[in-house]
Parts: sequence; structure tokens; C-alpha cells
Amino acid sequence: MKKITLLFIIITTISSAQLRVGIDARRDKSIGGLLGAAVSPLFEDGKLDGMGYTLGYDYMPILSSGKPSFLGLGAEYTMGGEEGIDMVYGYVVSKIFNALIIRGGYSLPLGDGDTGKYKNEWGFAWGLGLRIKLPDFPVGLELLYTIHKLKEKSIIDDLDNEEIEEVFDNLFGLRYSVRNITLTYSF
Repeated sequence: MKKITLLFIIITTISSAQLRVGIDARRDKSIGGLLGAAVSPLFEDGKLDGMGYTLGYDYMPILSSGKPSFLGLGAEYTMGGEEGIDMVYGYVVSKIFNALIIRGGYSLPLGDGDTGKYKNEWGFAWGLGLRIKLPDFPVGLELLYTIHKLKEKSIIDDLDNEEIEEVFDNLFGLRYSVRNITLTYSF
């Protein structure tokens, strides 16, 4: 009985899965937060050069009606390229009318190099997108816009005062936004 249950779980997970391979069409780094927009022109930010690549997986559970749910879970790994940031992003995804995508979750910057400027802490991320997919055809296309809130390593870290660091982050937090074109394959 355990083998049948395990086989059933594996089959339903695979049958409602979607693999995603994407290219970051544009990536921007900017100062966000409450006062960030006012002081943003004073700092070097804007479009990042190079190309980023994304590999992802979405799981949309199958309902008792046999159709996929409009709410699921997903994860993706981004290879940032020359100036970009390698990161892992775990999220909850909602596909409304199988065309509008809303994602929200947490991202974690990885690696050294340019990402050495950022704390390896989970930061909130959210995104919107459009999905183009014909019924009963496994291949689709998604256009996504995602904003990641990152924490930059700074002099304030040396103060060992979490309240000052949190206030600074809320006023001048760092935003990393990505416009992504993704090819999807649904099982």
C-alpha cells in the first residue's frame, strides 16, 4: 500500500508541474525604500549589463475536478551573469485565468564577486506577469517582472545595532528588478 501511495504522489506531482527556462531581458538596481527615490539620482544605479538566465519549477496541485489549481508553489535559480546577482527565489504563485501571474516570496543572493556586496539573507520579492499558452499544448511563454528587496553590506553593520540597520533599510532599501522572458513546459 505504501508503494502505491508513493507512486500516486509522484505521478500527481509530475503531472501538475511546469519547468521554466528564461532569459533576463533587463535588470535594474536602484535604491528603494521611503526616501530612496529622492536620493537615487545621486548614486550609481540603473541598468546592469550582461545577460542572466533562470531555471525554475512551478507546482500547481491538481483539483478533484482534474484541473490544475490557480494557486501553487515555485522555485527558481538565477545565474546573474557579469553584473547580475546569482540568487534562489522561492515563491507562492497564482495563475488567474491561466493568463495573469502573481508571485510573492523570498529571494536569497548567492556567491561572491559582485554579490559580496549583499548580505546573504532572505529578502522579500514579488512579481507580476503574463502567460501565453494554448490549451492542450505543453509549451508556453511567460513575460515576468520581479522586484527583489536586498540588504546591502554597509558601515552600519559594524554598529551592531539592529534597530538602526532596520530603519536605514526601510528608508533606503536596495531594489533589484528583473524583466524576464521565460519558455515553459508543462507535463
